[in-house]
Amino acid sequence: MRPNGVFLFPTLNNQPPSLVAVVERDGHKVQILSLPSFQPVYTFGQNVLKRPYGLAIQSLSMNQIDKEKKVRTEKYRIFVTDNFMEQQYDAVKGKMSFSKLPPIDELDGRVKVFLATVEINSENDNAVRVASVQYERSFGENEVGDRGVLKVVESIVVDPQYNRLLIADEHESSWDVKIYDLDTLRFSGDTLGNKMDETQLMKFNAEPEGIALYACSPTEGYYIFTEQLLSLTRFHVLNRRDFKYLGTFTGHVTRKTDGIAVTNQSFGEYKGGMFVAIHDDSSVSAWKWSDIADALGLSCAPH
Repeated sequence: MRPNGVFLFPTLNNQPPSLVAVVERDGHKVQILSLPSFQPVYTFGQNVLKRPYGLAIQSLSMNQIDKEKKVRTEKYRIFVTDNFMEQQYDAVKGKMSFSKLPPIDELDGRVKVFLATVEINSENDNAVRVASVQYERSFGENEVGDRGVLKVVESIVVDPQYNRLLIADEHESSWDVKIYDLDTLRFSGDTLGNKMDETQLMKFNAEPEGIALYACSPTEGYYIFTEQLLSLTRFHVLNRRDFKYLGTFTGHVTRKTDGIAVTNQSFGEYKGGMFVAIHDDSSVSAWKWSDIADALGLSCAPH
């Protein structure tokens, strides 16, 4: 029901992914599907999630092998944004709708964290089994001031190399991307793109939506941030290491973008990979990464 966030489980050595997680907003859950069959293998979050949207997955440990059972165990941390709201009357729609921000002391539940254990059986044609998914905790409220409070959330990206969680806050009082510490799950004090910060070259004048990470190496690459405009959507590119602003691009028709995704894997005419974005809640637009890199003078290449 109302599928929203989609995320592939990380793999070793660029192996094809065998699992994908899909958020069901109105089903209040996350489904894990096997690839390439897309068969459901596990469902979680029904008793915790209220109105989930986006998700990101962090690999915690790989290649833990039980030689007797010939089973390899992999562990993951799954972050799910939970954009639950209170009801209020919508004068435009002429009915009640879930659009009112909850009290600030309830916003510590904006991101739910789960621990997943996956087993791969080498004796059974490397069959993959999700052994368990356990709820760990939630976070989203900053105990010191209110700059770190997550108000309206959808997109989230994890970057373990820099111990970062990047979370877009779409509330009109924020319109920024908040950086959380991946170890402590506390607000780092850093934000990107706040409309009130006149010193930044990248400022959101509309809701920040999709976030994507283009990796050139384990530590180098680019963050792409979406500015959801009713005219042409703007995509801002920042250096992964230090958040240096590198440029902004648009498409010829792509507008009102929610989600984005990027890959650094070359295929066919897409040298250096592909960038894709939702267009007007109805279709998907695609760019050659090489065209983006040439236009903005981006020099690093995946390896």
